[in-house]
Amino acid sequence: MTATSPPRPRSSGGAPANLQAVFVHAWWRSASTWLWAKLRDLPGLRCYYEPLHERFAVLTAETLRAQRVDPARLRRGGHPVLNRPYFAEYLELLEAGGAGFQRELSYERYFLAPGEDDAALERYLQALIAHAERAGERPVLCFVRSPLRALWMRRRFAALHLAQIRNPRDQWGSFLAQGGERSYFTAGMRHIARRLQRRVPRLLSHLPALRPGPERRYAAFTLLWLASALQSLSAADFVLDSDLLSVDLAARSRATARLAAEGLRADLSDAAVARHPELPLDAAALRALEALAVRQLAGDARELALFDATRVTSVLEDLSPPSRELLQRALAALA
Repeated sequence: MTATSPPRPRSSGGAPANLQAVFVHAWWRSASTWLWAKLRDLPGLRCYYEPLHERFAVLTAETLRAQRVDPARLRRGGHPVLNRPYFAEYLELLEAGGAGFQRELSYERYFLAPGEDDAALERYLQALIAHAERAGERPVLCFVRSPLRALWMRRRFAALHLAQIRNPRDQWGSFLAQGGERSYFTAGMRHIARRLQRRVPRLLSHLPALRPGPERRYAAFTLLWLASALQSLSAADFVLDSDLLSVDLAARSRATARLAAEGLRADLSDAAVARHPELPLDAAALRALEALAVRQLAGDARELALFDATRVTSVLEDLSPPSRELLQRALAALA
């Protein structure tokens, strides 16, 4: 399925682009917390951490006020040290009764086509934006559960949309480094896949031919990575590739300048995502599984391939070689 990326909408009040809301579309372990923390430190912004986190179903103002920053835990998770808890920006909303978050917003409708209705999600995100604007601040929504809804969000919200990408091998390696096959992230990936199967019953029809264990898990992960990357890149005004930012000074300089042009003067000089070369599969096996995921996306899982081929092609040079190569293979298969 292809989709034309809608034009970047203007705000209803005619606000300049650099005062509009910012939507960051990322996925777990792509340096999304690092970027959120960078933006959070800038004056005049209200940066909401993971607005679709399932924890909001149980989080209260009382429990949030009791939270304390644990530097050792942050370091173990590869996160920057913070001076406030992750969800501090939501405290006033929780004290006033919440912003309308519903448990099913996290995963039940993890995939949305641009023309579909989701009034509850639209109201919730608008409430966050309005909350920041009432405080005289620019709203920044930093997601890790939005890539398969990125075009839906772009159609509905006058915002600057950014896609944050990390190459799939190191991203999967980071999943495993945070607890192995039982980590929050690997469990979350399986949870997402099960929810998506309700909509696409043959989503994972490529897995039974593989041995149980890391082969199946990486094949499922790569399929979700491809669909997520294609859609978030299609919705984005520009791309932040965490791999390039970590090793390419010119890319870092370009990204810094582009953010600054949008009123986001973030210091990206300490960008440094970790490499994870010691994976439970060798390079040949990883490449074969990536090829299988590409075929699956072009076959039984094609409903998830919602993207703008022209737009994705135009930003490939902004991606690291591993991500660029895999997406090029996917575009060829889906052509």
